[in-house]
Amino acid sequence: MFADRQDNPFRDWSYVYVPHCTDDYHAGNAQDVTVEGVSGTQQFVGARNMALFLERIVPTFGAASHVVLGGCSSGGQGAIANFPQLQRAFGDEVRTTLYIDSGPPVPDSESTGVLAAMISLWGAGDTMIAECGAACSDETSFFVDHFRWIVESYSGDSVIAMSAYAQDFVERAEMGLSESEWQSHLSSLRTDVLQPAPNTGTFYVDTIGHCMARDETMYSATADGVTHAEWLAAVTASNPQHLGSSP
Repeated sequence: MFADRQDNPFRDWSYVYVPHCTDDYHAGNAQDVTVEGVSGTQQFVGARNMALFLERIVPTFGAASHVVLGGCSSGGQGAIANFPQLQRAFGDEVRTTLYIDSGPPVPDSESTGVLAAMISLWGAGDTMIAECGAACSDETSFFVDHFRWIVESYSGDSVIAMSAYAQDFVERAEMGLSESEWQSHLSSLRTDVLQPAPNTGTFYVDTIGHCMARDETMYSATADGVTHAEWLAAVTASNPQHLGSSP
């Protein structure tokens, strides 16, 4: 994504890197948390950190005409969690794009306790549910509902795009999903959440991997004969496509 090459759609863009210091999908809002088996207290304040980043970013890039909030893996989940506050910070006059790379919302069927941690340890449940309100009626299984709310609320004016590997062993393990459960989750996100809405796109690759935009894979991974970089160029040009077969 940072490469100085002609086929990089972001080659002449300004970049801001937000480090994942808090290990909470950039979504937490809890201080001095005690975690069983871990010494000391932990600071799950990813959402607060993002708010502080925006206080610095928006004045610096106040003349921006287009802002892409994206991330890989936990950064993708963090991009979902923080898209509403980024939209508010920049205002409706700035075009925005949400780009999720190998970090889809956590499904209700996860078995490793990720959603429970988001609620009971990170405070992320409260932060995200405060955004989507009644659309997230079940606080114990809210992430997909939160994502659906984002798509329904913002896709009319913003582009929302997601890339994923059908055989992503990293995300599967994190969520405790079998290969078939993972693939069913990706298929459902495409057919039930994204495709019914305007200005959405997906790029599914039927191989083993994790994160496409972090290395040369951005230029070599293909779906329906289109490289990931070419797909991203269409996404940034507000012409997203749904490429690759659903798993």
